[in-house]
Formats: sequence, structure tokens, C-alpha cells
Amino acid sequence: MKRKIILASTSPRRKELLATTGLKFQVSSSNYEEDMTIELPVAELVKYLSLGKAQSLINEFEDAIIIAADTVVALNGEVLGKPHTPERAVEILKLLSGQPHSVFTGVSIVVSKNGNIVQRAVESQIFFKDISDKTNEEYVATGDPLDKAGAYGIQ
Repeated sequence: MKRKIILASTSPRRKELLATTGLKFQVSSSNYEEDMTIELPVAELVKYLSLGKAQSLINEFEDAIIIAADTVVALNGEVLGKPHTPERAVEILKLLSGQPHSVFTGVSIVVSKNGNIVQRAVESQIFFKDISDKTNEEYVATGDPLDKAGAYGIQ
């Protein structure tokens, strides 16, 4: 019997990315509550959070490969989470305007049957040109940045 592959995320972006591999998988929402206040180096934080998401589904799938990821944006070592409100999105994008910053993604793969774990974290260096207040506000008005780490997507 083949193990099921479970993507522990309802993110359309993650689903699309995993689909490019040609693997057959199912999506299952993780109810893991992210705690962005844990004091860890950012690369370790994203691995920790992705592992929590994967492990939250272990009891639901007896013999599966569970894949979970977490992405954060960090400016000068400070994690900038999802803004959730337009006001916070404008604030975050103003902070990032004209500044180099990092996007960290952690991935955890857990085999539910035996608990084997593989983890990786990747850091990408990003530089925004200066963003005008008008461009910032127009982008935030689309609603796109509200559920994205650092208030933007960079697919």
C-alpha cells in the first residue's frame, strides 16, 4: 500500500507548488496555532513552526507523509508576520520600502507511522525599491497582502 502524501496547508500557493512535482497528494488544514513570539533564530523558527503544523496531523493519518511549510519575512532580524489588517499592511510595506530584508521558509516532512522527520530552512535576500505611499495604499486596497508574511507575495 502506498503512503498518502498530505499537504498540511490550505494555501493555494503551496498547493500549486506541490502540484508541479507531479505527486498525488491531498490537502488537509492544520489547526496548529503559530506562535511568532518564540525566541529562536529565524531559520529555526520557521522549521519549528512547520514541524508543529505537520505534527498536528499525525493522529489523523495513520501511515502518511505529511508536508508542512512556514514562511516569514524578517527585517534586521525582526520577524514581520501576516498583517491581517490594511493598516498593519501599509505599516509593514513602509518598513520594507527601500530596504534589504530576508524571506525565510521552513519545510518539515514527517512520516506519521514512524515519526521520521526531515527539515530544511531557506533564506532568500530581497530588496524593494522605494515604494510610494500611493502605490503602497493601492496595493493594500486589493486585499492581497493581508494573509501574506511581510504583506506581500513574491511567487
